[in-house]
Amino acid sequence: MKASTSYIHNVSAQAIGRFFTSFIGMIIFILIGRLMGPDELGQFSYILTFFGLLFIFSEVGTPSVFAKDIAQIKEAKDVYLANYLVLRVGLALLFIIPGIMAAYILRKDLFFILIIGVIFLPLFNLRFFEPLYQVYNKPLFSAYTAFFYGTIYFIFSLIAVIFFKSIASISLSYILANILYALFAIYLATKILKPKFEIKTTIIKNIMKLALPLGVGALFATVNSHIDIFMLASMKSDYEVGIYSAAYRFLDMTAMLAVTILNPIIPIFSKWADENKNLLKERYTQLIETFSVITLPIVLIVPFISSPILHSIYGPDFLPSADVLNILAWVGALLFLSLLTMFLCLSIGVVHFGWWITALAAGVNILLNYIWIPKYGYIGSAWATVICEILILGIVFFFVAKHFGNFIRFSIWTKIISANIIFFLFLYFIKNIYLSLSLGIIIYTVMMYFFNVIPKHFLLLIKDILKK
Repeated sequence: MKASTSYIHNVSAQAIGRFFTSFIGMIIFILIGRLMGPDELGQFSYILTFFGLLFIFSEVGTPSVFAKDIAQIKEAKDVYLANYLVLRVGLALLFIIPGIMAAYILRKDLFFILIIGVIFLPLFNLRFFEPLYQVYNKPLFSAYTAFFYGTIYFIFSLIAVIFFKSIASISLSYILANILYALFAIYLATKILKPKFEIKTTIIKNIMKLALPLGVGALFATVNSHIDIFMLASMKSDYEVGIYSAAYRFLDMTAMLAVTILNPIIPIFSKWADENKNLLKERYTQLIETFSVITLPIVLIVPFISSPILHSIYGPDFLPSADVLNILAWVGALLFLSLLTMFLCLSIGVVHFGWWITALAAGVNILLNYIWIPKYGYIGSAWATVICEILILGIVFFFVAKHFGNFIRFSIWTKIISANIIFFLFLYFIKNIYLSLSLGIIIYTVMMYFFNVIPKHFLLLIKDILKK
């Protein structure tokens, strides 16, 4: 099989799995919101965030190292896999006591369910086999594990919601689904490569040497994206967390979509970085303009449709979430630009700022939440998230400009901004939302065409991708 074909198959299988599990997670969120209310949804979101942070702490950047090593090493992969397994389980065991202490200090009311998740952390820490499936050309294994996990998670959660109607039972469903997922993933992995348990400290040391810097960056990034949940729960209430989380779930899905769409661009950028940096700069410039053309109108549409959408999905108790979604929509648009720019920096080897940029964003996020939550609640947290995303994007833009020079084409951006202003005026002054959307989209598309923005960008992009 050609490398390009293999790559497409692997990306497709992993993307399908991510979309399925994300969809199942959204359905469960909706069930909890509609049947149990904002307070219970806030508690469940808190529990998931606690487990997610603990998981990031305990893996310490090792998944990226595993993905690199398992593709590069030529011999004794079975020994390497065994040592990696031992390392992952060992790291998880190290965090069990700190995790129990954190659960007791943070939420005594949720301590029972939190401690169960902490105890099973070693099994949670075995979710890393996708690179192994990819290297051994078994991309469908990624989809199999995702569908297995999503299906049992949905069935267990549905039973918990209908018959028990308690956050504890739903959280236990989540824990049990992850345990069964880990066992199934291990079973599939051993069908490909059976670990040979010859413990070699040199392998473990080499993994940790590479993993620690990556782990620090990932840790700060996770803190930056999830600290608002803990601070809202501590400074306000579970109700505020529930209202905020209902809107934030859309941002999570947007982030997953952005990663899925943009990940295939990394090898293309890397090829251009080696062969023609002028072409790389030109295509990057066109891509940020193209994504802006697509995402800016969506951001402008959100305030006009967020209330009916959230009402229909979660119910009337979650109408305040519309105000949060209107703000977080800007983060979703900025995510595409910041991810694309970070991938560009990765392709040219300009990544030295990666660890401190996430630390800075996390610090700013904590400070802004501390100042704004007491007065503005979840609205303050939403604006803090926007500001931190702007900060990250501004810094990565600076390093791109330092390396390539000016990449902002003001003539194109003037056209994009003008077209979006006209589009917004249609939405604002024509009160019939269906009529305003229809006319606005038509006028916007026509303007992009006559401004020579859309055809040029998309045709060039498609042409380059088809060549790969």
